[in-house]
Amino acid sequence: TFFYKTAHAALTKNYVVHFGNTFEAILYQDIIWIYPYEIRQRGVKTSQSIQIMTNDGKMHGIASMGTYTKKSREIYEEIFDTIVKKCPNALVGFTKENKKLAKEKIKK
Repeated sequence: TFFYKTAHAALTKNYVVHFGNTFEAILYQDIIWIYPYEIRQRGVKTSQSIQIMTNDGKMHGIASMGTYTKKSREIYEEIFDTIVKKCPNALVGFTKENKKLAKEKIKK
């Protein structure tokens, strides 16, 4: 188990656990789409998070990082890369193609 206090997240053998405003435990096998999400103010990145869509069509925001520093970027990338490795069938990145494919996966 890897615990990330600043990201309000933990990665276990079978779950992504988010404990920010709410507690969520997401099975890796339920993840169908993952992409980075960032908020910019006047062109400057102020925060970032990871958006995950599960096979029930729900979106989950995890690993919310309020400040954008070298250390937070390293933690963020480590969490993102670990989830991607544990979900080989998941779509990665935000594109029109992935958005369409994710909707198709939900219908099945």
